[in-house]
Amino acid sequence: MPDAVTGEDDPPGIVMLVRRPQHVRAAVQTVRDLEASDSLATTPVEIVVCGKAAGNLRRGTSLASRIEEQAPGRASVLACGMSLENRGIDPDRLTSAVEVVPNGLAHALKREAAGYLSVDL
Repeated sequence: MPDAVTGEDDPPGIVMLVRRPQHVRAAVQTVRDLEASDSLATTPVEIVVCGKAAGNLRRGTSLASRIEEQAPGRASVLACGMSLENRGIDPDRLTSAVEVVPNGLAHALKREAAGYLSVDL
């Protein structure tokens, strides 16, 4: 039996569904920590931000600045369009480091169905 990890059983990526600002910070730090892991160093990660945390992704907020400065390049930060709409937040006011998906939960569930490892924070 070979010692090398083939990666064939690895998920195509990791999707993290987060709802609180402190969990977004934890998710960004987790991605940074994963970079140190040989087996997960190149695994793509999506951080899907829903609920009240989505409002903290506006340009100029401390959370938006943290994402702009610290989010690893292989991590995509996605905001839930429904959460933004429910809070009256214009998606154009978000930091450019964030993409908007229509429904964050549905996006995370689709990724999970496609084989992504799903983490709910």
